[in-house]
Amino acid sequence: MNNSPLQNVRWVAWFMVTLPIGGVVALVLRKKSSEYGLLAIATAFMVTTCIIFWKPFQVLDDQSPVQKYKEIVSAHKEVVAYKDFHHAFAFYSPTRIPVFQDEQNLIDYLANHEDVVVLSRNHDLSYMDEIPELECIGIGRDLFSRKSTGVYLKH
Repeated sequence: MNNSPLQNVRWVAWFMVTLPIGGVVALVLRKKSSEYGLLAIATAFMVTTCIIFWKPFQVLDDQSPVQKYKEIVSAHKEVVAYKDFHHAFAFYSPTRIPVFQDEQNLIDYLANHEDVVVLSRNHDLSYMDEIPELECIGIGRDLFSRKSTGVYLKH
């Protein structure tokens, strides 16, 4: 968790304590009846699900680069991607997001268009520094992944 974007919200893990408690209760109740054990497991699962979707899920989701940069993506008509992008951005882009695999094709596109947002996703985004005219808006580590998402703007 030390290198994770979730390091500031470690407290959310405490909401998962209902699952092991439910498991222990199920083991104890299983001696009376297997039905009571299954009921305890089902109850623990339902309670944990309700608790997680009550608030902690939103706190976790807010740590995502998609949530952090969705307003930037939705505010621009020109949104493109280089090599790869987090596909959840497609919901916030006003148009389809073309993906460029070749650096020269991206540079040619940027030369002919103004006010473009460029998305990229990879383990190491240092290759984006080689593309002229792009300003890094932000880089965020994707949740539950080793990849990072970069958002760049060409004015």
